[in-house]
Amino acid sequence: ESEARLARLAQLSHLYVALPGSLATASSLYLTWVLGGGGAGRKPVVFFDHHDAFKVVRGYAVDIIANSIKNYDRYVQFANSTDDLWNKISWLIDQGATAL
Repeated sequence: ESEARLARLAQLSHLYVALPGSLATASSLYLTWVLGGGGAGRKPVVFFDHHDAFKVVRGYAVDIIANSIKNYDRYVQFANSTDDLWNKISWLIDQGATAL
């Protein structure tokens, strides 16, 4: 039932906003992103990095993803405030990074 719910979410989404939560939340986000086609599915993830909740993920993105995937910023963004979050979402849409 849970995987069916995540598959439906993946089908309906155009991008994902990751909010601070538990490890189960991160796991569900990853599974939904994979079910949605990952980067090739043109469904980027914007992490709301409130109080450095995604500090480790951000470090991984800078150290590993940025050096191995061209235009990685069209797949992964980090926002520090709600205004920044909306700006990142708007930028991704303007760049054609989503399937909208």
